[in-house]
Amino acid sequence: MPRSASTASTAARAEETRRPAGLSEALEDYLEIILQIAARHPVVRVRDIARAKGVRMPTVTAALKRLAALGLVDYQAREHLVLTPAGASIASRIRGRHRFLTRFLGRMLGVSPAVARRDACGLEHHLSAESLERLTAFVEYIETCPEVGGDFLPRFRDCFGRDARQAICTHTACPQYARQASSRGAPRRGSHVLAPVASLRPGVCGEVARIQADERLRVRLQRRGLVAGVEVEVIGAGSLRGAARVRVDGRDVPLAPREARAVFLDTRPAREARDART
Repeated sequence: MPRSASTASTAARAEETRRPAGLSEALEDYLEIILQIAARHPVVRVRDIARAKGVRMPTVTAALKRLAALGLVDYQAREHLVLTPAGASIASRIRGRHRFLTRFLGRMLGVSPAVARRDACGLEHHLSAESLERLTAFVEYIETCPEVGGDFLPRFRDCFGRDARQAICTHTACPQYARQASSRGAPRRGSHVLAPVASLRPGVCGEVARIQADERLRVRLQRRGLVAGVEVEVIGAGSLRGAARVRVDGRDVPLAPREARAVFLDTRPAREARDART
């Protein structure tokens, strides 16, 4: 029986990103570095790679021997080296991923340049072809669809700013801005009003839908598992000075008053909330 189109597509994506046996993430980094140097210089030498990688030359030599054994570079001791067609193909794929992810994290999400470059280095080795394709399609949609509009990214940065002054949307057309300006209500998901943990009684369950805070507080909450889409249960009511408590993945997590006011839940039944989200 022939495979379905989706099954065949999934298999093709898996084949595209399958790492050859013996090729580690570190060796993939060497391939990318060799490709970068070759684009600037006619000859790639061990010392050039060592300088770019920030390691000693014997370390580079050992890595090159392993890459040569895998058929990814042509290298003889004390000689310059070149990528084989197979090595160049892998290096190009990794380099393209790195460029896209650096751009996505930095330009789209506003991550600082140094962090964007560092995180892209980690993501480029692990992101599947399927996830990367969906991510690139999402970026293309944002940048080209006339329904999105050219002010999408500025509005995102207003709404999810990096400091307390920008933590809430300042766009006058945004209903959240209007509600904030008039001191009425809370963020919404569709037509449903979201509720801050600080206002909920013990026993109420919900899905984290919005964390309305500056970057530092958002990161602190994320480290404790409070991210969008996570289901939590309120197990202890808070007060103006006392901590609230929620259960996340079987763990009791205390929330200071400011934190409990920042975490907004969609308290509809889980399935209904997921349907509204999708």
